[in-house]
Amino acid sequence: MAKWAGCLIRREARVDSTNAQARVWAREGAPHGAVIIAGEQTAGRGRRGRGWSSGPGMGLWLTVIVRPEAEAAEYPKLTFAAALAVADACRVAASVDAEIKWPNDVLLDGRKIAGILLEKEGAAGVIGIGINVRQREKDFPPELRGSAASLEMLTGKPVSMAALERALLEEIERRINAPWDFMPEYAARCATIGRAVRVAEAEREYIGFAEGLDALGALLVRDEEGIVRRVLAGDVSIRGYRRV
Repeated sequence: MAKWAGCLIRREARVDSTNAQARVWAREGAPHGAVIIAGEQTAGRGRRGRGWSSGPGMGLWLTVIVRPEAEAAEYPKLTFAAALAVADACRVAASVDAEIKWPNDVLLDGRKIAGILLEKEGAAGVIGIGINVRQREKDFPPELRGSAASLEMLTGKPVSMAALERALLEEIERRINAPWDFMPEYAARCATIGRAVRVAEAEREYIGFAEGLDALGALLVRDEEGIVRRVLAGDVSIRGYRRV
């Protein structure tokens, strides 16, 4: 059982965004490990300003507030810790081997089942996590059908939301625990590394080969000209996978 992750839990039937609410709570002094869990988000958000479909009772929608003893430059690594925690929680609760797509997506059978949104609020890290659990194909917006999926859709078996929540908090606590030594494991479990990828940045788009990560978790991509480029914020698609 987790000790500090989930030390204080707020459960809301409906919120705009668990991250938005958690940022307010963090400013008010919420402790390390405080969690907001919502039954539904009306304005759930993903990376790069995208919306996140999070209907009532369809998934696990939560945000964890953390105040780790770490330098500011280390905070982006919380995304990688959360991705590992999500993948392992899905294994515990649903008996699946999910893949991690750099930097913040979790895939099963090439389809996105979970995402992470890390934000900073003062000295706190705010880690938003959405895991699709009960959706059927028709429950997703038309533009996401075929690329997004849920645990129950892909496994054909019921998944306990309570067991998933418990496993997730335990895995988050295990990962975010000094020293932060999870980056080698993340690199080993990241399906993006060792694959041909398409990178879309603000001013250009190119195809390359994902060779690995640097010390801070940036993706190192060798482009068609043989130049190794450091990708921090671009959209990266694994070629041959469904676009997610």
